[in-house]
Amino acid sequence: MIWNNEELCRQYIQSCNIQGLFSTPVLGEICLHRFARGENIYREGEPLRELFFLVKGQVKVFRTHHNGKVSVVEFASAFDILGELELVNARDTTISVQALRECHCLGLSMARCREQLLRDYTFLTFVARRLGERLGDISNHQSLNTSYSVEVRLARYIHYTRRGDMFEERLTEAAEYLGVSYRHLQRIIAKFCADGLLERVGAVTASASPSALKTSTKGRYDIFHRQHDICRVAFLIKRVKSIVKGCQNCRF
Repeated sequence: MIWNNEELCRQYIQSCNIQGLFSTPVLGEICLHRFARGENIYREGEPLRELFFLVKGQVKVFRTHHNGKVSVVEFASAFDILGELELVNARDTTISVQALRECHCLGLSMARCREQLLRDYTFLTFVARRLGERLGDISNHQSLNTSYSVEVRLARYIHYTRRGDMFEERLTEAAEYLGVSYRHLQRIIAKFCADGLLERVGAVTASASPSALKTSTKGRYDIFHRQHDICRVAFLIKRVKSIVKGCQNCRF
């Protein structure tokens, strides 16, 4: 959805050095868009109407197969570009992109800017570099699946996709992305729960009690944040963050 906030749009253009990506005058065509958590930025099979620069938030990129299964391709965070492959190949979107939290994107209309962008050497150089990085990301992800245990990969996945203290991803998609069976993933999560790293939340009513959970959601997993377990919480988060820090070159 277009967000008429010109001042914030200018701030993003400046802070992200958007002007440095182009040698043609397209800055005047940029519009700021805002997407709510869970909203689709792109839908698979639809024409590419806008090229987006993700300047705030986090998205999930996924593909739906003919048998109905969904495969998570990657995750992207600010700053990143979305839709560049479809722009270059002049085809409909082959993936869906969904906001994992509120996202702000700078958009360029394909109806007005496609031809200019395809003649812009500076921009195409940026796109080529980003596509090369994505190929490297895919290689790193495959290496990660063979070099680290499922526990480590799941911990990183939870850290990257969690929203505050909540992990709300579909486990079938998580299993597909991590390269394990759904049943095996369930066993690992059960172990995390038994170790006090995760707690499965059913119909829980929030209360003022220090041991009460902050939220109530059926079928979700909540990281412990009970007052008497505060050290365990801090240790869990630090451990997951240390895993991510040790694999900074491995993007999801």
